[in-house]
Amino acid sequence: MTKPVSAPIRRNNFILIAGAKRKKRSAPQYRISSLKSDCYLFSRLYVACQTRNGGLTDFFSYENQSAPPSLSCDGRMRVSNKSGLLECLEHLLTSSPVPTVTDMTILDGAAVVNMLRPGSAKTFADYANQVFIPYVMQTLQNVSHRLDVVWDCYRSDSLKAFTRERRGLEKRKRVTPETVIPSQWGSFLRVDANKTQLFAFLARYLLTVQSEKLIVTIQGPDVIPNKPIDHTDLSPCNHEEADTRMMLHLAHAAEHCRRILIRTVDTDVVVLSVAAMTRHPHLQLWIAMGAGKDFRYIAAHDISKVLGVAKAQCLPLFHSFTGCDTVSCFDGIGKKTAWEVWSKCDHVTATFQKLCCAPFELTANDMSVLQRFVTLLYDRGSNCHDVNSSRKYMFTKTGAKLKTFLQRVRPCFSTANGQFTMEAIFGARHMNDNQCFQIQVTGVGSLWTDNGSLFGLFCHKHL
Repeated sequence: MTKPVSAPIRRNNFILIAGAKRKKRSAPQYRISSLKSDCYLFSRLYVACQTRNGGLTDFFSYENQSAPPSLSCDGRMRVSNKSGLLECLEHLLTSSPVPTVTDMTILDGAAVVNMLRPGSAKTFADYANQVFIPYVMQTLQNVSHRLDVVWDCYRSDSLKAFTRERRGLEKRKRVTPETVIPSQWGSFLRVDANKTQLFAFLARYLLTVQSEKLIVTIQGPDVIPNKPIDHTDLSPCNHEEADTRMMLHLAHAAEHCRRILIRTVDTDVVVLSVAAMTRHPHLQLWIAMGAGKDFRYIAAHDISKVLGVAKAQCLPLFHSFTGCDTVSCFDGIGKKTAWEVWSKCDHVTATFQKLCCAPFELTANDMSVLQRFVTLLYDRGSNCHDVNSSRKYMFTKTGAKLKTFLQRVRPCFSTANGQFTMEAIFGARHMNDNQCFQIQVTGVGSLWTDNGSLFGLFCHKHL
């Protein structure tokens, strides 16, 4: 049957290539199918190596999947539970008095906005006048000299984009004084463009606060104080995260302030603060952490003293190596397990400390130490000093541990493991580079695309 060209086309639901969505498997489904595939494939290949006089040592040095399960979860970044490290650090503390008045307070602006719900405020101007500014005024009552409000910056090519994407995506809404606040505050804050406009809007309102005390905020790369100050060490700044930028403000005020408080909800800030105390041992630094029933004060200076200079300095690298927002974590190994192993492996501390410092050079000896550390994460009684030997031993001698180790542990000196190690070091050095307001790292890149997918090859780029 023929139809004229002018006849209307019936609506259809054909899926186009551009609009096709990847079907996500549940975690149990992925694990079961992956384990079955691994066991079947490895068994056949292992028998083939024995019958054809193949090198069994080399056999265990290669991954058997395009997206190594040791690095990813079904091709996506495996996210760690960062709060586990916070519990380990807090166990080192004894009761420490918190001062009622500090010389300086640094607010994580994004965390504050997430905590302060609009309530009865109808427009964004109402939110600024009735919610945000009163909170700032209340905070100023407990500050004797200076208040800094630091905001996040959001970039489309950021590795953190995957972490934010997991929280969900919502509609874009323009922020003006007359704009009505959306009913779903959390959903509104999931959009990076919304937060960028809101933070700039609140920063401008912050400068209208009448106070004799110094108030410093930021807008993009620039610093905006309410009084003239020398901020050449603060601006222009290309830090993306408020975490590292708060450490920059901490260093800027260290000469004039002794007691400093940071308000945040992020474990990364605690890690950076403990490391920063090795550069400013004269400071007393408290972290006002969490919200609601989980709110507490953490004395970063006391933790730094208990850990010692060496461990405190390389704490960011340990945090990055065992999994952070931009580095995939070890499958099945949490922060507490890694912390217990690190506590018994003092030799790895020297390697961590060396890799945190410039100039950067990852030697064969460094890789050997890191291999031993990874091996102990999965088998504390192992006598193997490299991961490949451990994989072979567990495959041939301890079948009960096969599906755990074979699925999770990275083959060493393979492309994936070397790239992972460099990625972890880059993350730690990026965090530790908070003394510089212009971060420039050359020769390192990322295993992950901006949507959290695994790259096939290591990308070298200038950041």
